[in-house]
Amino acid sequence: MHKNKMGTPGSAKSGCAVIIGGSGGIGEACGRRLSARGYDVVLVARDPTRLAQAAMRIGSARWRAADCGDAGEVAKAFEGLGPIAVLLHTAGIREGAPVSSQSVSVLDALYESHIRSAFLTIKAALPEMSEGSRIILMSSVAARRPVPGLSGYCAMKAALGMFARSLSMELEERRIGVYLVAPGQVDTPLLVKRWHCLQSDDVAHAVEFLSTVDSTLKIREFDIRSVTSGPHAPPLSGPPDGPIGVALVAR
Repeated sequence: MHKNKMGTPGSAKSGCAVIIGGSGGIGEACGRRLSARGYDVVLVARDPTRLAQAAMRIGSARWRAADCGDAGEVAKAFEGLGPIAVLLHTAGIREGAPVSSQSVSVLDALYESHIRSAFLTIKAALPEMSEGSRIILMSSVAARRPVPGLSGYCAMKAALGMFARSLSMELEERRIGVYLVAPGQVDTPLLVKRWHCLQSDDVAHAVEFLSTVDSTLKIREFDIRSVTSGPHAPPLSGPPDGPIGVALVAR
């Protein structure tokens, strides 16, 4: 791998944990927790500058820059990684508009970042995975709660859930666990409204737990969201001048 594509190697203790979309936010928070668990963390995303900064903040992570919607770049990113204990897919854009005004190119980009990248990275990782390995896919409550203006995003997250369930059945005999995490609103730069939010580390805590359970334990979906009322609700997050978000469609 070319020098500017890869960070400084870390020491493998519990095997390699590859994080797709690891250059910030949830991915970086998961990298920090998995590194503390003793995994040799490898962050993968498109921006080498952000990857290098995230790896530095974690302190013991490697990184490889790649567009995970591109099969050739995925193959290079996974080259020589060795045994993979955990593959975590957190990549995905959150864009949209009413269907009547949305460009089909946005739908294509949503598909590439959520579904195609998950398929390509899992396919690349499987030859290096063995009994006890785990695949963790990051979904959203939007997979089950429709959001006007985000129909494509909701559809991709719903598709990711069925992909995970089918994959789990395929890998059952190999004793490779497949898990889906579906968080509510998370305090990240993607917020456009003000919400009572989870923090990235709340989601990372769930991922850390899933990295420790027996790979034969079936957990169909790990649903995690913030309290939104009462004394334990966290402060509103998001743009100070943004509208307060509400559930537009009841579950």
